[in-house]
Amino acid sequence: MDSEQEYIRYLWYSTVEAEERGDKEGAARSTFILCHLITTQDIEAQQREINQRATQAIDKIWEGRQQPNLPRCVLAAMNELKDIGVWDGDRNSSYILATRALENYNKMERERVGYLTAKKAYKDASMDYSHTLTNLATNLIYKKLHPLQTNSRDPLEWYFPGAKLIEICKSNGVEITFPTLRKYQRLGLIPPPIRLGRKAHYSALSILRVLAIDRAKKNGKSLSQIKEVIDDLLKIQLNLFYSIFPPSRDWWADACSTMTFLTEEGSEYLVEHIFGDKPELLGKNND
Repeated sequence: MDSEQEYIRYLWYSTVEAEERGDKEGAARSTFILCHLITTQDIEAQQREINQRATQAIDKIWEGRQQPNLPRCVLAAMNELKDIGVWDGDRNSSYILATRALENYNKMERERVGYLTAKKAYKDASMDYSHTLTNLATNLIYKKLHPLQTNSRDPLEWYFPGAKLIEICKSNGVEITFPTLRKYQRLGLIPPPIRLGRKAHYSALSILRVLAIDRAKKNGKSLSQIKEVIDDLLKIQLNLFYSIFPPSRDWWADACSTMTFLTEEGSEYLVEHIFGDKPELLGKNND
């Protein structure tokens, strides 16, 4: 049994290392073997370990008053990937949990208003939200994403203020202003920013969009022509980032490719295999 567990652990780390090297085929092979070797004992041990890491992450998020930002970032990223055509369904555990976490957060905020006269309703809503948020963090960690790790695997770092987007575009030879960004939003060339705190934040994918728009304009394309093809161009670019380029590029480029882990079939299969096929139950038995 010990040798089998060591082999499973070896395959786990091999999968992580292969993904970090950009070896998609090797990662898929290790994941396939891993799926067939996991035992009930290993499942319980991994559940406990992952739930502990998720709880630690959530504690830090609560301390920093960032708790609604995690589901907001995950949901916005997945909707953007869906619009591009990277995935085409809503039956994804990360998507379901992020949606439910935001619903519970909004319910908690509504109950907060009547806290003095309805303390139980607020406490129940608060517990539902906290539980769903922990489940979301558990789900992300098992997909090799991790909140608050200060790198491209943290969904909270896939979004940044408009001033940062302008700075990054400028470093890549593209001059852009806030009025131009707003114009692109109106035309549907880039998605609107999401609110994190008091500031509007743009996704890492918005940088790819701005760079693609600039190249197309220099080739004589109009904005209406660009709008017809930009999603396809972005999908191709994401696939290139994911399968060809080595890791440790610019952090925003890493973030673009890392976002696809949310919808990657292999990681989603592992989540369902370990925790069961009901996303609402993730981590529930690991208190």
